[in-house]
Amino acid sequence: MTTHHEDEESPKPPDVPLRAVWYSFGFFFIIGLLFMLLIHQGDVLLYIRGWFSLGTALSETAAGAGIGLIAAVVAYGLQRLFAIEFPDNEQTRILISLMHKRGGIATIAFGPGITEEILFRGMLLGSLLFVLPAWAALGISSLLFFMLHIPQYKGSLWMHASVLCMGFLLGLLFLWTENLWMPIAAHVVYNGSVALLLLKKLNTDLEV
Repeated sequence: MTTHHEDEESPKPPDVPLRAVWYSFGFFFIIGLLFMLLIHQGDVLLYIRGWFSLGTALSETAAGAGIGLIAAVVAYGLQRLFAIEFPDNEQTRILISLMHKRGGIATIAFGPGITEEILFRGMLLGSLLFVLPAWAALGISSLLFFMLHIPQYKGSLWMHASVLCMGFLLGLLFLWTENLWMPIAAHVVYNGSVALLLLKKLNTDLEV
């Protein structure tokens, strides 16, 4: 993804330790778990276990990884085709800083890929399906997923649109399989692939 040519003048982002990033993922998971306890009470563990059917784990993980890779290539290709700039704000500067850390790409891929899928698809979408039609539950969960990412990508309608589309795609994968293997794999591979492509582009720009 292209960045602003004025990057050299952008304020230096705070040095956020990877440990702190993982703590924030854990915080979101705890919020979701409390929500689950409120809704499902004593049936929480049984409900969570239903997200991970061992019989389809391998095939759904492989399919999800392929879908995530295709989505990443399409998103990156469209971004390059239309010369869309990666937004320059504090959140994206922190994100770029994390990419350059050892283990940063893995954190960007696996952290949101696991915790956000458990929270938004498993806990939120799955719970909404008990009281709403599938289309309404999908719309609400995807919209909330999109709203969470607004501060991160403010200033770029393209990034907002891509997040919203990914929210719907990941939700559809959950509705299709009734498991989290496929949406988690798709989210992890998508995040990791986009981060690697962006890092490569940033390094290329620095060499020019």
